[in-house]
Amino acid sequence: MRLLFFIFIFLYSLTVAESLQIDFKQSTIEFYITHIGRMNVKGSFSQFDINLNITDQNWSSANVIATIDVKSLTTKNRIRDKHLKSEEFFNRNQFPIITFKSESFFYKDENLWVKGDLTIKNITQKVDLPITIDQKTPHQLKVESITTLNRFDFGMSSHKRTIKKEFIAKINIMLKQSQPIIPSSKK
Repeated sequence: MRLLFFIFIFLYSLTVAESLQIDFKQSTIEFYITHIGRMNVKGSFSQFDINLNITDQNWSSANVIATIDVKSLTTKNRIRDKHLKSEEFFNRNQFPIITFKSESFFYKDENLWVKGDLTIKNITQKVDLPITIDQKTPHQLKVESITTLNRFDFGMSSHKRTIKKEFIAKINIMLKQSQPIIPSSKK
C-alpha cells in the first residue's frame, strides 16, 4: 500500500508544469559480484544517460531508454578495471555501450516492474526489473531497481571457477523538481 502511495505522488508530479529531471550527482548504477573464496567486488559506472517518459497515470505507455558508457566502469582498482574492460568481460573497445530499452511496464503483486531488452557486448536478453519508488524530500523521488543477472548470458564466461556467474545490478535514480511534489486530492 505504501508503494502505491508513492507511485500516486510520483504520477501526480508529472502533471505539474515543470517536469522531473534526473539528478546525476545522486544517481548511481552499480554491480556486485563475488570472487569465490576471496571477496565481494563492487563496481560502478560514472557515465550514463536515462530517458524516462511517462505519459499516463497507470504507466501503460511509459518507456525508458538507458545507455551506460563501459569506459566509465570503476572498482577503484586500476588492474581489475583494466581486466573487466578487456575482451574477457565487457570488451569496452568493441562494445563501448550497454543499453536497456523498455518494452512495457506492468504490475505484479501490487509492485511495479519494467520488461525490456538489456544489451551487453551486443548480446540482447529480455529482463524484468522490479521498481521501487521512495519520496526522499518534497522535491525528490528515488527510483530503484535491484536484480540478479547471469554474466554467462552476456558472453562473459571466463574465470568460471573463481568468479560467480551471477551478479547483482543496482540502479538508483534520483528525480528532482524545483516545486514541491504534493499529492492531488483527485483519485
